[in-house]
Amino acid sequence: MIRSAQPDDLPALLALEEQAFPGDRLCARQFRRFMRSDTSHLLVDEQQGLLAGYALLLVHHRTHLARLYSLAVNPQFRQRGIGYSLLHACEQLALEQGYLTLRLEVRQDNQGARHLYEQAGYRPIRILAHYYDDAADGIRLEKRLQPGEPAMLLPIPYYAQTLPFTCGPASLMMARAGLQPDTPLQRREEVQIWREATTVFMTTGHGGCSALGLTLAASRRGLQPRVWVSQAQTPFLRGVRSDSKRQVMELVQNDFLEQLRAVGIEPQIRRPTLGELEHELRQGHPVLVLISTWRLTGDKAPHWVVLIGLDEQFVFFHDPDVDSSRERLISAMQVPVRRDDFVRMMQYGQERFSAAIALHCPTAR
Repeated sequence: MIRSAQPDDLPALLALEEQAFPGDRLCARQFRRFMRSDTSHLLVDEQQGLLAGYALLLVHHRTHLARLYSLAVNPQFRQRGIGYSLLHACEQLALEQGYLTLRLEVRQDNQGARHLYEQAGYRPIRILAHYYDDAADGIRLEKRLQPGEPAMLLPIPYYAQTLPFTCGPASLMMARAGLQPDTPLQRREEVQIWREATTVFMTTGHGGCSALGLTLAASRRGLQPRVWVSQAQTPFLRGVRSDSKRQVMELVQNDFLEQLRAVGIEPQIRRPTLGELEHELRQGHPVLVLISTWRLTGDKAPHWVVLIGLDEQFVFFHDPDVDSSRERLISAMQVPVRRDDFVRMMQYGQERFSAAIALHCPTAR
């Protein structure tokens, strides 16, 4: 039986710590502190009145990250799945509290523990030289935890962008293919949408696609888009040093606006709320959302994704930015993010620019 540790468990925890680890052991004071803290969870597995193992989970507020600080199994109970059960319990506890990544460190020479973690889906991300008290090397491993299937998830196929500046077209193509299943997902269409919707310039290199440009491209393809932008002014001008380039960006923005009004589409000049986007999803309408990639990659860049589902804790989206490996492809599909974090991701730069496009299909049922 797995349960939270109690003060009466302390003697058995200390005894197990002595048996399990040659050094870097937790002391009684540390165990007591972890039992009391609101940023730690100390779980024990009790079998036939004996302590079969324990796991210590640490959480970091305001991040997606939780850490498995320690896991130990009583030698009397090895080869019975105790370690895996404790690990699984920590993963579920982390998910219940909204943490989506679990990290841990293990001695490089601890083959048994490494096998357990690797079999459970953890991948090495860093070698830690001389990490332990006896100068042994460690390995840091990580796993992205996957919530259960959300209660509401639109059947949107996945398409990966093929160029660094075509996240918007790729997101529009995915959403359109969900609404119009016969739509081909082809690179020619990706580039064509970019040509129609690009801002021409950005801070560096080719310009990405504006919300107004993508809205116009969606309308031309038989969809009925609804667009929100947080400001009427052309976004991202601060990052462009050249006056002539800024003038071109404003020219393009104004032209998009005139073309939208000519077909009866008037952008809503305000920030979209998550409640509004949730309403669109529940009506079967995929939503393109401009996010900041800071919380995903550590880089600050505007990036389009397609929102496809949600539940009480998370929103889910397809991220078109992916490399060629199968592992990364899977991690870019149905990406879960805590609802409060997603709201923060929906604001980019000093101007906190926000944009979203809900796509309706006249023939969708």
